[in-house]
Amino acid sequence: MRMLMNKIEAYFLKEFREKSLVIVILFTMMFLIPANWFRFFFMLLIISSLLPRDVHHGRVHLLSSLPFSRSDLFWISYILATLIGISTSLVTSTIWFLNSGDRIVSMLIFSSAYFGICMLSVSFGLDHFVIPLFVFFGGGFMGSLGTSTTNPYSLVSPVYQGSKLGSLVFSLLILIVSWIIFERKGAPK
Repeated sequence: MRMLMNKIEAYFLKEFREKSLVIVILFTMMFLIPANWFRFFFMLLIISSLLPRDVHHGRVHLLSSLPFSRSDLFWISYILATLIGISTSLVTSTIWFLNSGDRIVSMLIFSSAYFGICMLSVSFGLDHFVIPLFVFFGGGFMGSLGTSTTNPYSLVSPVYQGSKLGSLVFSLLILIVSWIIFERKGAPK
């Protein structure tokens, strides 16, 4: 357990040292704007600037030379993204007097799905931001068609979250599939 905590600490220090300005600016934007769409968009920017960006720019091999396995890199980066999302949800809920439990679950669902989407994108050699951005807007469009009774996608959509349980299961499925593919396929060279 202590070794895992040391790995998490080392990775967090590395990320905050390299990307502190981006994280601080996006973190600030996320808690100043209470609307879910804007928070989700800024969370997508944060997620895509973490491990997916390093994989896209070929720096995953440098990270692998540290005492991190691919699985460690994946899950520790996911933990960092999730902690940033949850902390902004707590701050936003406090400032705007909103239901913090619902916002935390919503951010957990969104960050799980879009971390998985970003990792799938870079695992197949595609861009770390553009493809997930298309998926974000495409999912927003698909979820807005009809009502939740006539559009089953809005029930499992990571953005609309018509059914929290359905969205959570769908998001975790995306996350686990992306982890398996990242483990087996690795990063493109």
